[in-house]
Amino acid sequence: MIKLNLNTISYTTAISLAAFSGAVATVGMMKLVPDGELVVGAMGVLFEAGKLTSFAMLHRKAAPRLLKIALAGVGLTLMTANVAGVSGVLSNAYEHRQINAQATAHTARPTPTRRSTWSSGSCRRPRATSLQRARL
Repeated sequence: MIKLNLNTISYTTAISLAAFSGAVATVGMMKLVPDGELVVGAMGVLFEAGKLTSFAMLHRKAAPRLLKIALAGVGLTLMTANVAGVSGVLSNAYEHRQINAQATAHTARPTPTRRSTWSSGSCRRPRATSLQRARL
């Protein structure tokens, strides 16, 4: 059985947060790249693994300074891609909400109707104009 201490809770929370964030970002990237869901999904999983690995490697004391700088650059680049994916989810949700609001407003708008004297309840036909009488 796993012993619950502060380190275990912290690592579990961090990995869960990264997994959820990565899943949301991957779904957002799928919205930004239509017909490429399989490729974007695979890249999203690999990006998250790369991001977690690069930040985990930063804390190793034996790693050279130049490697740490490169890993930080990779991690920050992947974080930027994560933000782009999350913005894809948010913009997609906003776009759907706007389209639905416009469709609702369009269908709720009253349509103008033309009422003739014949359909208004009067039983007599409207009189013909002089031009119409000349044609008869």
